[in-house]
Amino acid sequence: NLYDMRDTGGASLYSYDGRYFFPHYKYHSWNGRADYEHRTRRKGETFTLSYMIDLSRQRQDQHSSYHNMVNAPFDYTENTNITNENYTEHTFQADWTRPLWTGHTLSVGTKYIARLTNSHTTQTFNNPQATGYDNRFEHNTHIAAGYADYVYTKDKWSARAGLRYEYSYMSVHYPDASDTDFHHHMSDWVPQASLKYQMTDRQSLKLTYTTSISRPGISYLNPARVISTESIQEGNARLKSSHSQGITLNYLFTGSRITLQLAPTFKFLDSGIGMVKSALGDKTYQTYGNIERMRRWQFEGYVQWKPFNTTTLISNFNIWHTGLRNPSIALEHNGWGGFYYVSLNQQLPLKLRLSVSSYGSIGHNVDNVYAYSRSYSMIGASLQRSFLKEDRLTVRLQAVSPFSHDIHQKSCTIHGDFTGDSDSWMPVRRYNLTVSWRFGRLNTSVKKASRTIENTDVVGGIKKSN
Repeated sequence: NLYDMRDTGGASLYSYDGRYFFPHYKYHSWNGRADYEHRTRRKGETFTLSYMIDLSRQRQDQHSSYHNMVNAPFDYTENTNITNENYTEHTFQADWTRPLWTGHTLSVGTKYIARLTNSHTTQTFNNPQATGYDNRFEHNTHIAAGYADYVYTKDKWSARAGLRYEYSYMSVHYPDASDTDFHHHMSDWVPQASLKYQMTDRQSLKLTYTTSISRPGISYLNPARVISTESIQEGNARLKSSHSQGITLNYLFTGSRITLQLAPTFKFLDSGIGMVKSALGDKTYQTYGNIERMRRWQFEGYVQWKPFNTTTLISNFNIWHTGLRNPSIALEHNGWGGFYYVSLNQQLPLKLRLSVSSYGSIGHNVDNVYAYSRSYSMIGASLQRSFLKEDRLTVRLQAVSPFSHDIHQKSCTIHGDFTGDSDSWMPVRRYNLTVSWRFGRLNTSVKKASRTIENTDVVGGIKKSN
């Protein structure tokens, strides 16, 4: 990467070439769950017990070197950053569903989550005068929740109302005594409601109100101060959870040849987890805070059309207008953006199956109050055929981005008088040959519990396996 810092008149202040590579990267995860469901003599009454364990381990080493330095504002030519992040989650859940009388159903349940995270971050420089970093950090969250959900159905109408209460205990420990340990308690109420009208056997209209909680993950919490040539970055161990709310009107049509779903939505949140930037000497200082105010209008659509028995066309798109604001510094960023996915699936003679797809982003996608990313697109195609008795052997040839070697992504930064453009080219062209063999036969369907565990509240953490 070539860095060239210029003043408002266009004169160069300093420049250098930066080269980065990852000599070591390791990631693995384990996920397991168990559900037990008991059905009573009363029709529709069930009692479910569930347990889930989720473990993720990640290590990333990054080595940076700098060349052709002209008036560079730092006195080293190499640095190495090593980050280890560990995530362990245990979840226990109990659900009970009971029909009360005709058209009325009550569900209640309880849930407990033990979420244990820790990190170890080190940074070294080839100049002994530059200050390195060695930080150990532990963050644990214990969540206890209870909910009640009531469903009413009559003729073509159905309604649902639910309320969940969550109590969280968060504790922070610094094994290296680099800071003071602390803890805090949080209480969250999460209401839900929906109203559905079955217009015909093939058409329905549903209005939904939802509330969701986002809790900070280890990447947002980790207080390790990572220093680069241009910036200083660190997490915020005192982040709290944030609430987002949404209202959606969903129209669904299911026909013999076409399926259509349209869903306009309005989402909003206050005190959301967002990026905070400021100047610290000659560098940009970046951390996170509960400072973000978001308003988003979006229109999501899905279309599946079968013009012929051997042809299927699928289109999925989402267009939105996002407004983000940090009221504490009166900084606001707005823009239109979205994504799309289009695919054609065609059955050919000789038992061949062809699939062609295109997907990407469009418009001015707001990443945060400081930056946005521009559109990109990709295409792919695959051809597959099955062989032998019961199609046990399947051979698939796939091409991704066959007409272009790289995908070009561009992001732009706007922060007061400072503007910047970042261009990246990532090699994406590839060809895959897959051969699969199916053993045995499954004559009966596997029974699944009517309720199970889903934890989707963590943001800014290492990727989970579930």
